[in-house]
Amino acid sequence: MRAEREAAVRDGTAETFWTVLRAGPLRIVLTVIAIVLLLGLMALPMIRLRGG
Repeated sequence: MRAEREAAVRDGTAETFWTVLRAGPLRIVLTVIAIVLLLGLMALPMIRLRGG
């Protein structure tokens, strides 16, 4: 697995963030939304304790 990845990087065929974004932008957007929601849920107790 690692050797395949290193060979792909050397050949210039390794998957990058931009190729993943172009191939499936909806997946990236949904992942970012999920991360933001989870961070918000973790911050919610602090916000409520502060009185905000």
